[in-house]
Amino acid sequence: MDPLTALWVWYVVMASVMLVLWLVDRWTRNASIADVGWCIGLVSAVALVCLEYDRRSERKIYFMMAALYVLRLGLYILLNRRDRQG
Repeated sequence: MDPLTALWVWYVVMASVMLVLWLVDRWTRNASIADVGWCIGLVSAVALVCLEYDRRSERKIYFMMAALYVLRLGLYILLNRRDRQG
């Protein structure tokens, strides 16, 4: 699959996942669920680009730094904020 097609497929998949998470958010009144979903989606997209499409090592370092930050943010939200939501 070429990178542009993969990007569109990934966009549709993540838009669908986020729609479901938004509905769960509305039902439970807990926005941290959607926030964690965004983080997981970003980490997945970065991993897809790093492993499949980008062969240059300097870009992989930047992608992995972004992925680590997003993963840290997602874990923080998951572990600290979900219990505080009313």
